[in-house]
Amino acid sequence: MTYKRITSFESGRLIALLAIIGLHSQVFMKTPLIFGEPIVGMFLNQISRFAVPLFFIIAGYFYYPKLVASKSKEDVFAKYAKPLIIMWLSWSVVFLIIPFNFSILLSDGYLAERSNHWNNLLANPLNTLFEGSLVHLWYIPALICAIGIITLLHKYRLDNLLLPVGFILFIYGCAAGSYVPITNIEAPILTRNGPFF
Repeated sequence: MTYKRITSFESGRLIALLAIIGLHSQVFMKTPLIFGEPIVGMFLNQISRFAVPLFFIIAGYFYYPKLVASKSKEDVFAKYAKPLIIMWLSWSVVFLIIPFNFSILLSDGYLAERSNHWNNLLANPLNTLFEGSLVHLWYIPALICAIGIITLLHKYRLDNLLLPVGFILFIYGCAAGSYVPITNIEAPILTRNGPFF
């Protein structure tokens, strides 16, 4: 099977990748300061927020036609989710083992450094399930949740509910996440994770 590149998707992915790198690198968050605030950095931080939703949209764009064409919806889901789960588990194991706080590592030893991390993971098992052993892995379980929702709705011929369900999950995710100081809605997991985005 030949894969035909879609220029607009490839360009979008490249721009989104650069936006994610800039977001995590905290570009311009220390300088220049305008009225004592990193206005340029904050602006770049906010406009970079398109990147992750774009990755979800592109993944759905390629996943849905395979789902529609197949008789076994579960097989399509399993075939797509299996490598994601393997990747998530592999990197979770790596991040369980590798120390990050070298000052504690050098002063108190490996077990002291890692036990802090392990205790944090055990204190929030539901978040750990939706993130893995490092917060940056959240995208993988979230993508599995997203394709799971798409698969279930399609299997039961409720495709017309995809947009409303996505909208409701997004609104709830925002209300119980970024806007919790206003809404006072609390969720059992960080709503940046799982099915919400």
